[in-house]
Amino acid sequence: NYFLPLFGLSPKLGPIADWGLNLDKNAITVDTLDYSTNIEGIFAIGDINTYPGKLKLILCGVHEATLMV
Repeated sequence: NYFLPLFGLSPKLGPIADWGLNLDKNAITVDTLDYSTNIEGIFAIGDINTYPGKLKLILCGVHEATLMV
């Protein structure tokens, strides 16, 4: 598993966009059960992910981190 902390007001995927992750408008799609991506061992939380009903709020990122762990 990998932990890639990113901080910024405007999330950009950079080289991560070439990893083969499922993307939707420059955001990584995740399963909200555990915030896993389509690649085993890679998880995404915070403003860099997307799912139905996603809100880009700090509180949501903290909530996602708790559920992911």
